[in-house]
Amino acid sequence: MGIANVETYEKEYPILYVYRRQSCDTGGAGARRGGVGTEAMIVPHGNCGPIDLTVLTHGASQPEAQGLYGGYPSSVQVRLLARSAGIRGMFRSGTMPDGAADFVAENGAALEAKQRTLMHEDDALIIACAGGGGYGDPIKRDPEAVLRDVADGLCSIDIARKIYGAVLTGSRTGRLAVDPGATERRRAEIRAERLSGADVPASPETVDGGEAAGAVGMAFHVVDTGNGRHFACAECGRGVSGLSRDPKTGTVERRVRIDTACPWNRYGLTDQVEIREYACPACAHLFAVDVRLRDEPPLLDTSLAPDAPAR
Repeated sequence: MGIANVETYEKEYPILYVYRRQSCDTGGAGARRGGVGTEAMIVPHGNCGPIDLTVLTHGASQPEAQGLYGGYPSSVQVRLLARSAGIRGMFRSGTMPDGAADFVAENGAALEAKQRTLMHEDDALIIACAGGGGYGDPIKRDPEAVLRDVADGLCSIDIARKIYGAVLTGSRTGRLAVDPGATERRRAEIRAERLSGADVPASPETVDGGEAAGAVGMAFHVVDTGNGRHFACAECGRGVSGLSRDPKTGTVERRVRIDTACPWNRYGLTDQVEIREYACPACAHLFAVDVRLRDEPPLLDTSLAPDAPAR
């Protein structure tokens, strides 16, 4: 990947970068967080008339960077055009916009994935690029690592609490700290939320005493019993399914809105696309997180031959 210098773009085109930086909450949550994307604000500068703006992107309607083994997906790709944003007035008063939230709520509109329009003198374009998907259950992430992400502007305090279950005291502009007791209680709440109201599938034959024959990421262990091999929860050891079946058939499923995982996702198709969590029926360890249309069947993403050699 390469990205040109801001100064190069400003030299070649009649534009000015207000800022370009790493974008908060664009990386998928996980025990290992996905890398964040970039965010930039651009305004016309030195132009003799409206700028012809053509937008070409993908991933504007749903997150496309999928997580693995309980990791959440990235954000959607966002292109916002704020009409009469008043950025120059901010410059004259000695202030700088902190981000899109400062003014887009009133006069900003999300552009289509492919759209052509005109950018006028006092308009502002905000670009937020998606990051990477997360790896592993987010509530297994070290709360101190979540705190560092919040302090560095890579994760919001809200997502830290809602998705990672890390409760922080203080603020980004003050002194941040992890509240261990509140974090433990919040993570217990998240586990209960995953199992609340769900139909718990019957466990396959017991895998107690079986011999470990391998692992599937941070999600499953493969257990070799006297009657074949089974998927079992990597966290508590509960049997999930036989190796010849989709392990999601032995999990608890929960469906949530895509903007639950990331505030940027409110610009996606929130009424058509959803996030599905698949968790252990016993301990609520998160095995998988999918992005699907509401009427689509589960995604088959894990399949092992019953007689596959152990690794």
